[in-house]
Amino acid sequence: MQIKNYSQIANEIVAQIENELDITTPPGGVVQTLSNIVGGEISKLYVFLNQVTNNLYIGDAGGELLDAFGSIFGLVRRPARYFDTITGIRFYVNSGTLGDVIAADYFTANDVTVTDGKNEFAVQPITLTANDLSKQYVEVVCEQTDVSDALAERNTITTYTPDTDGLYVTNPADIKLYTMEETDEQFRYRVSRHLAINRMADNRQYRLSNKASLRIAALTVSGVADIYIKEYTSGGGSFTIYVVGEDLNNDSLLPQQVANGLNSIIPYGTQFKATLPTKTKIYVELSGNYSSTTDMLNELEDVLRDYVDDVRIGSELNLKDFERLITQTTASYGTTSDIKVFAAQDDTLGVEHRRLLTDSYQCLDNEKLMLAPSSAVVI
Repeated sequence: MQIKNYSQIANEIVAQIENELDITTPPGGVVQTLSNIVGGEISKLYVFLNQVTNNLYIGDAGGELLDAFGSIFGLVRRPARYFDTITGIRFYVNSGTLGDVIAADYFTANDVTVTDGKNEFAVQPITLTANDLSKQYVEVVCEQTDVSDALAERNTITTYTPDTDGLYVTNPADIKLYTMEETDEQFRYRVSRHLAINRMADNRQYRLSNKASLRIAALTVSGVADIYIKEYTSGGGSFTIYVVGEDLNNDSLLPQQVANGLNSIIPYGTQFKATLPTKTKIYVELSGNYSSTTDMLNELEDVLRDYVDDVRIGSELNLKDFERLITQTTASYGTTSDIKVFAAQDDTLGVEHRRLLTDSYQCLDNEKLMLAPSSAVVI
């Protein structure tokens, strides 16, 4: 639908009057003044009709209009609630391997609970593989059992039962226990699933899906910030979905959770893989004279992390904008004389290689930028 603003409408009214009456109207005259007034009112109708038209489609409807869409089928937006499952909890040993202190069935033979003193969680039963037992840590999924606070702050989980000598527990990142009201995108996904198209072939019923429905389904998984779908990665009818977590340092569980959520809507015969993207770490070195380096570093890391997190897979980090953001943030703390930005990647042996950026950085279609997990900015 073409939206006309008031000046377009007014000009058309004036042109029509001049054509019908074979006259010329002076600027600022009565005809043009009235045409501007009428054009302004009609333009409001264009905006209203455009909103109504867009909200006739589930892909565009939002807010109360999306709620009305769902109510037709008896669906109600989920209210704010506590999470049912918690991720980001790690069991580890300080030396040796997990197999030195626990058996493969430790989390199935025992009712293991963890707590930060306020919130208590029960570890979901899991049998450790030989590969798990050869490592120093394993990440587990927990179910909430007793929640009295809205946040388990980073590294506050240090206690578990039953305890075992040499085995420790922590949460490498904050655990946000409280989730807000179901978003438009999440609710839209549920409505679209209710309206899913089905077809019969070879006496079997198949559910149709497309890239948009897969993306929406993946984004409903707790902890997922973004996803990128790359098609034909294993030939025709295949794709890889790259999962970007809200916490890029503790996201190893997300691909399997996304894969589990997609299995029910993937067309029969389609091959797909959910995985984490290749991660490139960004470091910054500054030279200058500053009044409070500790406060400045804390503020600067927060600002830069927000910027880098917004650079999506396959997108570009604009070095000039990045340096300008650094200069603006550090200005209240002193003077910056030199800025160096590095991109770092690990090779197959786990050795980190840094290179100085002198131009914008273009990410590949399987690459996500992240601020280095520690000491990202040094002076």
